Amino acid sequence: MQDPQLQGSDKVGELRQRVRGIILETFDFEEMSRVTLRGHWDRLTALQQTEFVILLGNPFECSYNHLVLRFLPKRETTYGTKSIEQDRAVVQTTLIVHKTDE
Repeated sequence: MQDPQLQGSDKVGELRQRVRGIILETFDFEEMSRVTLRGHWDRLTALQQTEFVILLGNPFECSYNHLVLRFLPKRETTYGTKSIEQDRAVVQTTLIVHKTDE
């Protein structure tokens, strides 16, 4: 977000692609789909599972990308305490919005 090489309206597409790459590395849409459908997952064919992963992942990625590109640059993020238990981590996160005279 702060890379000077990615600033300006002509770089939005490249910035969006970079954010997309981070999202795809960070979120496991197949696992999210499996958890969402629980016992129904195993009843789907491989093709249906793939389709569901896409149907779940695309809007999520689009929404998250929008959040990162439109919302977060105007905020200051601070990270507090973290706790890690087995395969789950929780991080206290605060978004600070500075009021302006806009």
